Amino acid sequence: MSSVAMDLTECLNCRASLNGPYCAMCGQKVTAPRPTVHEFVHDAFHEFLHFDGKILQSVRLLFTRPGLLTSEYVEGRRVRYISPLRLYLIFSVAYFAAAPRVMFLLVPIAALVVMALTRRARRTYIEHLYFALHVHAVCFGVLALAVVLGEPASPIVNAIVT
Repeated sequence: MSSVAMDLTECLNCRASLNGPYCAMCGQKVTAPRPTVHEFVHDAFHEFLHFDGKILQSVRLLFTRPGLLTSEYVEGRRVRYISPLRLYLIFSVAYFAAAPRVMFLLVPIAALVVMALTRRARRTYIEHLYFALHVHAVCFGVLALAVVLGEPASPIVNAIVT
C-alpha cells in the first residue's frame, strides 16, 4: 500500500472513517486516488485470476454512461465495479474470439494521445489508460454484439481492426 493511501483518513468511495487497509462500511481497499504503475500491474495479474459478481453493474454503466464509469473509478469509488482492465479484457476476449489482433496495441497509444491532448488536466498516464480501456471495452462490446447478431461491421471498422 502506498504512503499516500496510508495518509487517507476517509474512504474515497463512501467517505466513512478509515481504520485499516479496507473500509469498514463498504469494503473498498484503501488506495491512493491516483494509481501507480505498480498498482496497475498488480491489478492486471489479479484480473486474470479472479471472478466476482460486479460485471453486470459495470457493463450496464459502460454501455449507458461510460464517462461516469471512468469518473467513478478515478474518483476512488471502485468497490461496486470491476476494474477497467478487467472490463477491457472481458470484451477484448469476446471480440477477439470473433477477429483482430492490432487493437491491443492501440489502447496504450490512445491513452498517450488523450494525455497529450489534455495536458492541462494534469492527469497521470494510468488515468488516461483507464479511460482508453473503458472506451475500447465499449467498442469491443458493440462489435462483439454485431458479430453475434450477424450484423456486418462497416468497411471502415473492418479496415481498422484487421
